[in-house]
Amino acid sequence: MNKRLELIQASRALVPLLVIAFHVAIVMRDYFDYNFLHAASLEKSGGVDYFFVLSGFMIFFIYYKHIGAKEKFKSYLISRMIRIYPVYWVLTLSLIPVYFLMPAFGGGHETQPGVIIRSLLLLPQENAPILTVAWSLTLTLLYYLAFSLMFILPRFALWALYSIWAALIIFGVTGFLTFDENMYLETLFHPLLLESLGGSVCAFIVLKTRPAMGLAPVILGVGGYVFAWVNGVYEWIDVPASLLYGVSSMLLIAGLGFIDTSRQINVGKVLNYIGNASFSIYLTNFITISLCAKLFQKAKVHEAAGGLISSILMIAFAVAAGCIVHTLLEKPIGTKLKHRVLGRSGPVSARNRGTNVLAAQGK
Repeated sequence: MNKRLELIQASRALVPLLVIAFHVAIVMRDYFDYNFLHAASLEKSGGVDYFFVLSGFMIFFIYYKHIGAKEKFKSYLISRMIRIYPVYWVLTLSLIPVYFLMPAFGGGHETQPGVIIRSLLLLPQENAPILTVAWSLTLTLLYYLAFSLMFILPRFALWALYSIWAALIIFGVTGFLTFDENMYLETLFHPLLLESLGGSVCAFIVLKTRPAMGLAPVILGVGGYVFAWVNGVYEWIDVPASLLYGVSSMLLIAGLGFIDTSRQINVGKVLNYIGNASFSIYLTNFITISLCAKLFQKAKVHEAAGGLISSILMIAFAVAAGCIVHTLLEKPIGTKLKHRVLGRSGPVSARNRGTNVLAAQGK
């Protein structure tokens, strides 16, 4: 079986681009009354849904051979913490002084000690974290911790626990149970975690089967995304956007996984790099877009270039800023910490980073 997930790697670039398009549409609407691709009319763009399905897929695909290997428990947790916290801390700590000096830039809660501590630790809280997009990292961290049980629990107990967890989330989604009165229960049984579980199921199917029609689920997944986007604008049928995006993400990722594991594919350095940088792009995009909006307003860029060009410029700046953070902060910090803490020097080449399943640490 081919171990290089080239198409999966390239698809990681899809997550920040969908999120950026959604954020740009909202900011352009608020600042300039322009609805980019009608995205501001949507409940969501589907980027976060894809992220959670993909995270579940990658974690299971990478570590499934180590299920029950208790000696991997510690290194797995350390690797996950290094994956999330360092660059996130740098960005969050950089924002805190801004909110103290210019409180009007935030909602007023960013300088509260409790909010700062919970934000830095990615703990559930009533307020948005200081780095707003980090709300999803709280759920991601929870899934990583839940997955760590695969190293220490017997398989029967593990599958039973995950099945009960999935069932409770479904009960919450369908209204049979209510968790929104307690932020810890609301986090533990958040619907997005069901998508991560679904992503792990997709990885299991890809690893255990060899279907020849990998292209079919890809086409269905892309079609599902297009339909979910258009349906969100025109409201043809009353179906939850999360359901459409979640199912479409699972089909798309499973299909890409089938193709990746059955043949050798080269997606090129650019998509490979953007896939590697997707985490930094995701973390920094809203800050960059907000700054662009203020600068465009003062420089009257929107008046000169129009809504479409201004939106495209914002997307370009957001991607570029995230790539810079990835190159200057995320990559060197992560490599040094893994080398010092885990004794790893990282992948042997930039070309292999992320596309080799042993190096692609579940973004």
